[in-house]
Amino acid sequence: MPDDERLDLPGQVTIPKKGSVQWPNNARLAVAVTFDLYGSEAYRTLQIIGSSYDFAPRRGAWRVLESLEKLGVPATFHIPGITAEAYPEIVKAIHGSTHEVAALGYRHEPMWQLSHEDTREAAKQAMHALGEVTGQAPTGWRTPQARPNEFTLPVLCELGYEWDSTLRNDDIPYGMTFDTGTLVEIPVRGPNHYSHYFSMPGPSMTTGEAFAVWQEEVDIMLAEAEQEPTMYAIALHPAFAGRPGDQAAMEQLLTSLVQRRDVWFARCGDIAQWWRDNAHWA
Repeated sequence: MPDDERLDLPGQVTIPKKGSVQWPNNARLAVAVTFDLYGSEAYRTLQIIGSSYDFAPRRGAWRVLESLEKLGVPATFHIPGITAEAYPEIVKAIHGSTHEVAALGYRHEPMWQLSHEDTREAAKQAMHALGEVTGQAPTGWRTPQARPNEFTLPVLCELGYEWDSTLRNDDIPYGMTFDTGTLVEIPVRGPNHYSHYFSMPGPSMTTGEAFAVWQEEVDIMLAEAEQEPTMYAIALHPAFAGRPGDQAAMEQLLTSLVQRRDVWFARCGDIAQWWRDNAHWA
């Protein structure tokens, strides 16, 4: 399977020039804070067993919500359907706040191994399960392990998903048009994804080392934003960000952005809607 930068997508990609990007209220930097939330139930199909993952829906995500509420930062939580069924209370709490619930497969499936029919069934089951818990079907999606197959994105359009946050090939949103419809991509570049720094049962890097990388990325993006508006997207995991030390580091990172007047904190769905409403980007 090729990596996402070389993924042969069966559709037309619209990539706007960075200089054409505009954000609400003349903000210079759009910030998308995202979380991948699941417990061990979502890893059974991969034969990975470990209660460490259960810390995320049992305790970590609640800590994360406390931090986000204190800072006034909206976020997007990508959640497998089976996790919503296993831990409906935390999913309802996320949905009932200022945050957004999006899909992360149904069982955190290895999508790159699935047929067209199985891909469609997984995306459909995820939409149904999350909708049953929250009362609202998700409009967004992230492919587990960031490895979609050639069917994934067209299937999402077919089922009514409006945006995706899987690929890692740009700094700003862009559109993808397929025979089944159009998706807005909200890319998260590799350096800003927790999977590059942490692994179970323990982190492969210290909290300070990982967040130092992310703080450096923030500083660079803020400097770039002074020249032309751009976007900073980060993908965290409550299994790590919800631990006391990591929680404090996350708060410090987000505080450096909250204090800025030229930053727009937005859920992925907000960014996708803004992209659609401002088609002149193309």
